[in-house]
Amino acid sequence: MRALIKHLYKDNALTFAIVITISITYLSLSKVSSIIPVLEIKNGDKYQHLLAYFVMMMSWLFVSQKLN
Repeated sequence: MRALIKHLYKDNALTFAIVITISITYLSLSKVSSIIPVLEIKNGDKYQHLLAYFVMMMSWLFVSQKLN
């Protein structure tokens, strides 16, 4: 199963990176407090952005490594 997922991601890495980028852009610009439960963590939105941008960076890094 892991090999299948890895194979699918390798073949469609650029598509996944574009979808991830569009999704993060949409979620960053829209008000999603009704979608994401509110956690009582100090500066919680900063941690959410950190995780989102880390995932986006890793997806584009994988695409750039695949193209070289």
